[in-house]
Amino acid sequence: GGTGEHLTCWACGTCYRVELLAVPTTEQMQVALLAGTTAAVHAMLGAGGASQAASRRRGIEVIRRAGSPEYDEACLEVALADASATSGSGQAVGLRPALEALAIQLEAPAREWFLAKVVQVGLADGPLGAPERAVVGTVAGYLGMTQAQACAVIAFSEQAAQAG
Repeated sequence: GGTGEHLTCWACGTCYRVELLAVPTTEQMQVALLAGTTAAVHAMLGAGGASQAASRRRGIEVIRRAGSPEYDEACLEVALADASATSGSGQAVGLRPALEALAIQLEAPAREWFLAKVVQVGLADGPLGAPERAVVGTVAGYLGMTQAQACAVIAFSEQAAQAG
């Protein structure tokens, strides 16, 4: 049996299996994490908490940590205004493609960690309302998680918020 298809880098001469071309680069992974995080945070804030300073601060912090250190209150204001102007459905524009691109790169525990960060934005101003819970379910679905997993992440995050 053959060892599969290979190609040789013209610059360094190293031989690689063709399947490795499908593996995202570090830069692509960083872009996907930031895009997914930003879309999910905007969706959560759009569902409730956009007027609450604590939720806004938490959302900005999560986006900054995902790779946009310059993201601030002004950036958030523009994003939320754009979202309300372009989305009558209450669904953040670009949420699905951003999260599906991110999900490909995340193992199950990382998906739960990511979803917990989104839940924390919603919890920053108090218990999650029905629209916020709906966003959590939507984000979980786009990440390839079940609704039971989403509920477990919400419960865990609520317990951590009460304890902390």
